[in-house]
Amino acid sequence: MYLVALTSASVLVAQVFAYPGVSRRQNAPTSLPPGWTGSFCFEDNRSFGFPLFTGAYFVDTTGMTIEKCLGFCDSPSQSFRFAGLTDGFQCSCDNFYEFILESVGTNECDAPCRGNPSEQGGCGGDTRASIYQNSNATVIIPALVESTGQWKTLGCYNDSTSARALHARVDAGNTTVESCVAACQAQGLSLAGLEFGRECWCGSELQNGAEPFDNDNGIQFGEFREDPDAVLCNLGCQGDPTELCGGPGLLDLYNFTGTFPVGASVVPFVDAWISQGCYSDSTPSRTLERRVSAGNVTVESCVNECQRESFTVAGLEFAQECWCGNQISAPGAPISQESCNQACVGNNTEVCGGPNALELYLFQNSPQVIGDLQELNGLSESLAGFLDNITASNVQTTGPEALVGLQGIINTVGMTQSNASAATNDGQSPFSSNNVDLVVSKLQSYVSFGTQLSDAFIAASAALRPSFQDESLEGIDMISFLADSAVPSRAGDTLHHEGECPPPPLLGVLLPTPCAPQVLAILYNGFQAAKAEPRLLGTVENELGLRKYLESLGHEYIVTSSKEGPDSDFQKHIVDTDILITTPFHPGYLTKDLMAKAKNLKLCVTAGVGSDHIDLDAAVDRKVQVLEVTGSNVTSVAEQVMMSILLLVRNFVPAHEMAARGDWQVSDIARGAFDLEGKVVGTLGAGRIGRLVLERLVPFNCKELLYYDYNALPAAEQDTVHARRVANVEELVAQCDVVTINAPLHDGTRGLINQAMLAKFKPGAWLVNTARGAICIAEDVAAAVRSGQLAGYAGDVWDVQPAPRTHPWRAMQNPLGGGNGMTPHYSGTTLDAQARYAEGTRQILENFFEGKAQKPADIIVGEGKYETRSYGEHPHGH
Repeated sequence: MYLVALTSASVLVAQVFAYPGVSRRQNAPTSLPPGWTGSFCFEDNRSFGFPLFTGAYFVDTTGMTIEKCLGFCDSPSQSFRFAGLTDGFQCSCDNFYEFILESVGTNECDAPCRGNPSEQGGCGGDTRASIYQNSNATVIIPALVESTGQWKTLGCYNDSTSARALHARVDAGNTTVESCVAACQAQGLSLAGLEFGRECWCGSELQNGAEPFDNDNGIQFGEFREDPDAVLCNLGCQGDPTELCGGPGLLDLYNFTGTFPVGASVVPFVDAWISQGCYSDSTPSRTLERRVSAGNVTVESCVNECQRESFTVAGLEFAQECWCGNQISAPGAPISQESCNQACVGNNTEVCGGPNALELYLFQNSPQVIGDLQELNGLSESLAGFLDNITASNVQTTGPEALVGLQGIINTVGMTQSNASAATNDGQSPFSSNNVDLVVSKLQSYVSFGTQLSDAFIAASAALRPSFQDESLEGIDMISFLADSAVPSRAGDTLHHEGECPPPPLLGVLLPTPCAPQVLAILYNGFQAAKAEPRLLGTVENELGLRKYLESLGHEYIVTSSKEGPDSDFQKHIVDTDILITTPFHPGYLTKDLMAKAKNLKLCVTAGVGSDHIDLDAAVDRKVQVLEVTGSNVTSVAEQVMMSILLLVRNFVPAHEMAARGDWQVSDIARGAFDLEGKVVGTLGAGRIGRLVLERLVPFNCKELLYYDYNALPAAEQDTVHARRVANVEELVAQCDVVTINAPLHDGTRGLINQAMLAKFKPGAWLVNTARGAICIAEDVAAAVRSGQLAGYAGDVWDVQPAPRTHPWRAMQNPLGGGNGMTPHYSGTTLDAQARYAEGTRQILENFFEGKAQKPADIIVGEGKYETRSYGEHPHGH
């Protein structure tokens, strides 16, 4: 294994590395452009989902050569330190490499360059990269900043994307050591770490066992060592390349040696938001569901932002994070207030949680609670006078602090002391016993107010009892009753007996209980795109827009993209799930074995169209209903079919690639380009999508339109599209210039387009599949394209999703270098389609919860039987 110590993307380094023991293939070019050395064969980390180099990238499927790639990476407009060639046609460049480079046998870089096959051995291979190095640059060697202000270096520490050493990543502008430590100090965090030359991380303590990096190999900047541990903090800062800012998976760590302002205290309430004390939190599982931007964070700014977004629980953490939700999820549980020990970045007199500790607030949004508070407020004058009377006449100096605490709690639940001067001083209370009983019953009912109420009443009772001789005083009665009443809000206390469901919460906040039905959604990650575009409803981040609706009904809603393997969230949660929501674009495969474990499962909803990822026979046997949002994707997919047909027939993809790389040879494109007019086009399947495709083909004046389906089109529709029904698939493919598949996947269609069927196609036909990838045998289709039996294959569905990088459909080409129109699966998940299937999913759920009839077209499996023929014939009573 060979490790490279490199510098950041903003720095060019001129020192030439030595590569011991690595030799070139003999048929790679012996003469490279000035300044370039190579080639050397390494593992291409994109096999694990990462790009090799990310500074610049281009693809040339017909004309790639080593010289073209190196010229691209070192041109008048850009100059990179490294160039990499993979698969014979992909070129990428960068000034640094963020992952370990593992050398492999030189014979594994065996892909011929597409533009010069004689250059085999220098254009990479399958999951292999030929790497070249450019020494035409200026040397800038970054140095360690030992200290800046009150910050001192702690050296280089290990870090990991799955187990971070520091909790919070912050924006430090154009990153330097100085800008990073200043950003951490502004947030009251005493540790700062810089990584990858551009990332700034802050925290109050090291997490996940982070330790100093042991650089006992003596590696220096710019060296290359045959040693898997020879990576170090060696990247220049983005904002100042003369400063060191960590390395790949390594932090340059700094410690604040000064002192932060002290004296912060818990804010007991803000308007209708009541403090619940300190609760535990962790990553990646979160106590509250969403982090929001609350500006220069204070308790007030956080609860106001949560209220603005209609949340009922707010939490502050790490001095500068604001979290919102509608329920307190695991791992949230009450912990010692000492753990919430950090001042808010926007107001250092207020507590804003701590490391993995939330200062929690609940919003009293229940109409019943608001009415009760208004009723209590009407008793404020008498109660305030009564407390003043006790303090002045009886308690003296014994327990004033406890009384002040009690008065503060009373103020918290909406009472004022506007009329305290009306109190009498004769040792008697003007507060009637009826009023006392009412106050006691109302206050004692607010069990959700947390430990502060209970602890304050107990403290007040302990302080007052020794001072009163007359135990019959109403004040003692009230305080004793409150103190002795179990306010069940502390850790370990319960509001209900084991096995019973709790009553609805007084504050309208739904806490997780064993009785809360669980809804599990398997969606795809949207990352930054989903944050920037809230209409990406089908993503983990935007949750189909269902969270508030489901949680308002008391359901626990779990959303994840983790679906593969026994340790996935899908397989962990399916055992307790009542309702499963999946999509065709990132399907959770619900097999017979998994369904047997799903003891509570009652309903499966496909947010979209296509439920073949569910074992439908098992659903019938276990009486699990399966529904999908029929029609939600019809227009979107039909348009994708039309686009795919045209880009194949018109040879669009090679034409675009030629323009993008700066070439211009019209004859190379035109020799594979045709008109759709005059061609025979047929659809395998004439359901909703197939019929719409036929309608859209009419204006193109095709020679003939054909279809195969077990149902004939209604006479009126057949007359409109002038399509002829054929007797079988073989008859269809033998006559068509273009075949489009618009049929569901079931036992009768799985593997239908195989080598034998492809041999019956009209030679040079085009095939489009936006239905399901598994209808085709992947390698058979790829072989047909490579041989020219198919002129091209296009679609967005794959037999495995996400498709592996080595999937044969990714790089297949016909003999002319075109014929590939594959994309990721997105045809039915346009923003318009997502709005339709999100709304349809909610409607299915509403019908289910309210016991209403479902739309017949949406039902795939009903109560123990199939309700559709779309997934094939089921002669055994299914």
